[in-house]
Amino acid sequence: MLLLSKARIRIDRRGSVRVEGLLEPYAVRIRQFVAELGLRDATIRYRFGRYVFSRGLDPAVRQRLRNFLHNECPLRL
Repeated sequence: MLLLSKARIRIDRRGSVRVEGLLEPYAVRIRQFVAELGLRDATIRYRFGRYVFSRGLDPAVRQRLRNFLHNECPLRL
């Protein structure tokens, strides 16, 4: 359930990806990209017009994710 976020991507410790909200139509693309990056145990939210990442992600990975989400998964608000 999304309270303040319009979209959320949750990646558990095993690498399973759960996509909710406005990003659901792009779930397959997102799962493939996350698998390529090898991400584990992270959360990405779309809140108040910007992406918010969990603290454990380094800035380079955050930028790659931000670029991917903006270019490959455009949100229709």
